[in-house]
Amino acid sequence: MQQAQPDSAGQTKLNNNQALQVFYDFLPRSDSSPYWISELDRIAKDSGVELNSSDYRLKVEKESKLVRYEIQLPLRGTYPQIRAFIASALQAVPALALADIIIRRETIQAGRVDARLNMHLYLNDY
Repeated sequence: MQQAQPDSAGQTKLNNNQALQVFYDFLPRSDSSPYWISELDRIAKDSGVELNSSDYRLKVEKESKLVRYEIQLPLRGTYPQIRAFIASALQAVPALALADIIIRRETIQAGRVDARLNMHLYLNDY
């Protein structure tokens, strides 16, 4: 087995297996999903957006140490509120990724928009 070696800057250089383990260790454990989901609800309230319902689907890949929650969040608020929610969610939830966003506005004069966010929450399942 290859050991980690210091590089010229004095930092430890990891081999592939070590780097992969660091990546897995960074991700939250799969049993923490209720906490992260409640964090999204809290962030929505703090951002001033309406989150009426949401859909969470667990996807487990065979022979993978990761599980993925596919999250659909229908939001209503002003465009700056929606942007603030996205920025806060991505900062607060370390393993969250924005997969897709659809924004609709009824009329040009309407101050509020309807948005549907598709997000993926990656969790460590080993």
